[in-house]
Amino acid sequence: MANSVKQALADPHTVARGMIVETEHPHFGVVRQVAGAVRVGHERPAHRRAPRRNEHGDDILAALLGYGPEERARLTRAGAFGRPGTTPIAASAPPEIAT
Repeated sequence: MANSVKQALADPHTVARGMIVETEHPHFGVVRQVAGAVRVGHERPAHRRAPRRNEHGDDILAALLGYGPEERARLTRAGAFGRPGTTPIAASAPPEIAT
């Protein structure tokens, strides 16, 4: 028989491995999420929240793709990163991870 999500997250092995972590979100506060399963070495990795839509867009477009400010502004105006003037954050809180 397979575990439900609630059972799997409360399983002693899941707890012992530290598979549920908390990160700070600028809109939702503290968010509980599942940690990555791969562990290398003895140091615990630093966990951080997922970026908001286009949060690192300028850095990626400039540093990795070499786009200048004019090209980035043109893409933004054209709606390449979502409709201009809309917010990428949902108005409701994220679902809670049951444990």
